[in-house]
Order: sequence, then structure tokens, then C-alpha cells
Amino acid sequence: MAGDPNNVKIWAEADVYIVLPSDIPVGQTILDLLPATITAALGPLWRPAGLLNGDSGFEESVEWDKTEHTAWGYGVIKLGFKNFKMERKFTTLEENPTVAYLRSKNDTADRVRVSKPADVYLCFEKRTDDGEKHRLFSLMPSTTEYGGRTENESDLPEIEFTSTIVPNADKELFAVQSTQSRLDGAYDLDLTIEGAPTGGTFKVKVNGDETGPLAADSDGPAVKAAMESLATVTGTVTVTGTAGGPFRIRYTGQGPIVAGDNSLTGGTSPKISVSYHA
Repeated sequence: MAGDPNNVKIWAEADVYIVLPSDIPVGQTILDLLPATITAALGPLWRPAGLLNGDSGFEESVEWDKTEHTAWGYGVIKLGFKNFKMERKFTTLEENPTVAYLRSKNDTADRVRVSKPADVYLCFEKRTDDGEKHRLFSLMPSTTEYGGRTENESDLPEIEFTSTIVPNADKELFAVQSTQSRLDGAYDLDLTIEGAPTGGTFKVKVNGDETGPLAADSDGPAVKAAMESLATVTGTVTVTGTAGGPFRIRYTGQGPIVAGDNSLTGGTSPKISVSYHA
């Protein structure tokens, strides 16, 4: 029988936290609010949603508009996909300021008002009894809709929310922190310098800590050395790529690895993109 029971997890505890876009300090992004590592605590700007319904859990769904392309005499020969959509649901069991904001952000102390859904950054955290932990941080504000609540004389009150997770400009949905390894125990990703810059520098960020500035024409060994100089790099780093990239990175420590400061010049709107491989 193939498989390993050690890879099957029962998540005994979980929490949802939010950050309002208006809470992020000027000059910073949501990435600056990520803890340095999976073992570090979330900062004070992360507001807890409180007790959750464990039976409801985190229900995730993904939708695509799928188009079937056919050829005469062959049937379907290609599938096209567009208009990606991801939703995550969670159910809270208590009243607190975070839940009140998500349910109806325009309410006052003595009035319930019609409110559009709140746009917030989200952290979904799960924990096992033996200390394993997994976090997902939405990289864009997620529209979180109040779906109603149930109250009766014998059950706990349940307040349902559905969050639509949208990607950033690099088509990234979440930053990940986890005590679990990916597949063969490594993260495989591509780091690409886009826009054909002629000068300037860029940085790579690992677990919230940035490398020193790397020249636009840096090669793989230079990127590797810069990453290995960070205290937040907890595993081995392998980087291949010639001057100016693209770079293939394999990292066996804790992520996330994302683009850092972009001070590239010349070319056409130069930037750094990071894409992970399954």
C-alpha cells in the first residue's frame, strides 16, 4: 500500500486574523506585517476573529470558466480556462469587535446600518496537537461577506463569512508559512526580472527579511550569496541562472520567498516576479 499515515494531519486548532488596509503603516505593505518565521507570533495589527466552528472548518472552493475547443472529426482537443475565482469560508462563534466589523462595518453603538462587505487582509492559521502549524496570508485585500447567523435556545450562535481571495499583479494568492515541507522537502520557484532594466538594484525577501541590493545584471551565485546571508534563511539554497536571470531557486527552509524592494531603472516598468512550482 502506497502512502504514509504521518502525512495525514488532524488540525486540532485554528484561527482567523484580519488586517484592515488602513492599518498598514505608510510606506509598508502587507508583507512587512508577516512574522519572521512560522514560530514567531503575529503582530498587534492582526485582529483575531475569535472562536471558530471546527466542524465547519475552512471550506475552500475554486471556479474557472472552462471552454472546450473541438476539431471536426476529433471532438474536444483543447481546454481553455479563464476568470479564476477562489472562495474561503469560515464560521465564528462569538461576538467581538473583529466579527462586528466583518458583519457590518458601518454600524454604530445604537444603529445597525446597511454595509457593503469589508475588504481585509486575512491570515488562516491551523495547528496540530504535536506542534505543527500552517499559515496562509492573503496578499491582496479579500472581500469578506457576511452570510447570516443562526441563534436558538440550545446551540451556539454561528456567524458565517465567505472571503473571495484575489491574486496580486504576479498572480499570487497567498504567502505561506508552515512547519510542513512541500513534496520533496523543498520550495521550487522562478524569480524573473521583467521589463529589461538597464541598471538599478532589486532585493529578495525571505520570511520578511530583505537581502542587500542586487544589481540588475546579478547572476545565480550572487542571488544565492545574498539569500544565504539572511538570518531568516533556515535551509539550503540553490540558485541557477546567468546574469540578469531568470533564476531557478530551490530552498529547503521556511518561506515565503517574495520580491523585495524594486529600484530597477531603464527598460519598461521593470519589476521582479516570483512564481512557485507545485
